[in-house]
Amino acid sequence: MKKSLLVLFAILLVSTVAFAQLGAIRGRITDAQTGEPLPGANIFLLNTVYGAASDAAGFYIIRNIVPGNYTLVAKYVGYQEFRQSVRVTPGDTVTVNIRLSPGLITVSPIVVTAIGTEEERAKLGTSVSSVTGETVLRTGYTNVISSIAVKAPGVFTIETVGDPGAATRIVLRGPRSLQTANEPLIVVDGVPIWNSTFGASVGNVSTISRNVDINPEDIESIEIMKGPAAAAIWGARAANGVIVIKTKSGTFSSQRKVRLSLKGRIHSSELLRPFPLQREFGQGQYGNFVFNSALSWGDRIADRPGGPDSLQIPTHPYSRIIVKRSKDTYDHATELFRKPITWNGSIEVSGGDEWGNFYLNAERLEEQGIILANSDFKRTSIRANVSRRFAENINARVNAAYVRTSTHRVQQGSNISGLLLGAYRTPPDFDNRPYLSHLSHLEP
Repeated sequence: MKKSLLVLFAILLVSTVAFAQLGAIRGRITDAQTGEPLPGANIFLLNTVYGAASDAAGFYIIRNIVPGNYTLVAKYVGYQEFRQSVRVTPGDTVTVNIRLSPGLITVSPIVVTAIGTEEERAKLGTSVSSVTGETVLRTGYTNVISSIAVKAPGVFTIETVGDPGAATRIVLRGPRSLQTANEPLIVVDGVPIWNSTFGASVGNVSTISRNVDINPEDIESIEIMKGPAAAAIWGARAANGVIVIKTKSGTFSSQRKVRLSLKGRIHSSELLRPFPLQREFGQGQYGNFVFNSALSWGDRIADRPGGPDSLQIPTHPYSRIIVKRSKDTYDHATELFRKPITWNGSIEVSGGDEWGNFYLNAERLEEQGIILANSDFKRTSIRANVSRRFAENINARVNAAYVRTSTHRVQQGSNISGLLLGAYRTPPDFDNRPYLSHLSHLEP
């Protein structure tokens, strides 16, 4: 025992000493002319995984750096790049205050080069993965965020619950924080969308988020940018990475062409494996009836005499049971479930000529949950993308979308409030059918 404790103490001591040998770099990044802080600037060590983004006051800190000589690089949209050699010593924090001078770099070229060509991606020091719209459709998910994790490396999604339309959390591979959110920024056609969850405090139901508004049929491509360098383009909100979604558009053509497409899809699913429940004994303890006690009728069901139960009020089917005679048992593990059906249909019109193009899509989605009733998700979406060329170097583009969603979510809970857990806790000799027959009236 003493030898084991001694070995454990030695391991902890070595780990503590090793952790103490790491260093850090901190400082503030400001405008060289005005002295104003530059929030969301990208600061990283060249050819390493170490990096950070400056906060609203311009301060930054890069922690847990292995001692050695590095090249510190700072980038900010519209400013000249900063580079400086830095030596990190064990257990010390190096302070490097950075002043950036305005440059000739504009936003548009940086966005294009950062996610447009592989050559320029490498210069940003960030990882970029691409997923096509056809790949998203082949996954079969109605939620775009869930489909990304199937096809893109380094992307992790967490389904909050199994309800249709429920929120999906997404995290990209990279540094994590225990105090702040780790979800990436989601950008659709250059516009950031709000991906926070809401609705958790309403009746113990699942949360939802706005990422369910995105119609997979509208997607042309998805690019995932990992690493702190993503903040150099999209600001501090992209410190955890960014998911850039580009929707479809028409094509320019020397001849006026119009393309019409009608699509429909329907599929069903079923419960993979029911939860095992015992059907040998009745409810409660001791095998004796105790009036006003929920813990009763713990007898072996097969030993009962058979026949209908004796009720306190014989004419009332929901009256208290006085004598338990019935040998009938019920499958509460499967009676609450159904084979849900999901269908969606869309109509798409696109086309263009040498001076403009357009893309129109209207979609209707109805997805049932696996719970017998009051569990579904419905979405109606309309998207219009129009582009017009007025001169050789003058273009105008309008992207517009209308989305309406509705959802019915199953009540959750670890007590009597939880619908599923309540069904599993029902005694095997209790007939739920009179109650389940009313669920059909709850369907919207």
